[in-house]
Amino acid sequence: MRRHVVAASVGAFIAIWVAGASRLDAQTGRAMAALAQDPACQSTTIAAAGGPMPKDQNTVVLRYLGVSNYELTYRGQVLLFDTFYSRVWPARPLGVLPTDFKKANAIFFGHGHWDHIADAPEVAKQTNAKLYGGPPTAECRGRAERRSSSTASPCRRFIPSTPAGGPSRLAR
Repeated sequence: MRRHVVAASVGAFIAIWVAGASRLDAQTGRAMAALAQDPACQSTTIAAAGGPMPKDQNTVVLRYLGVSNYELTYRGQVLLFDTFYSRVWPARPLGVLPTDFKKANAIFFGHGHWDHIADAPEVAKQTNAKLYGGPPTAECRGRAERRSSSTASPCRRFIPSTPAGGPSRLAR
């Protein structure tokens, strides 16, 4: 009798698990099908350069733009991570140039080396993006002002990080 109860319990558990898994698989399948139809997931043009934004507000699109450059789009926002697009020979071109950028809400830097911030002044000026980075990114100010032809550099002042070591903001 006890074996029958255990067998019935295990059988019921497996049946419930399989039903839940197939429901989850169906939900996952529908979600994947919706993503496949979203123009933001199909386009080769990045959102920052005029490409489509995700249709669903809960869709996150993360694009690798080469080297350390990424674009993240979510809920109408375009976030850029590092900005070095104007590469010259012998480096391979990335397929996007600083002049292509039309929309960005923020630019984040891993650190203030030129190969991460070189095109920040131009991109920030074109898009009115705010610049964010840790304390070493304060170096951005001098480089950006020397590199930028305008007197209004997007890296005018640096607001230091919080004592807890949180992110810092480069104010415009």
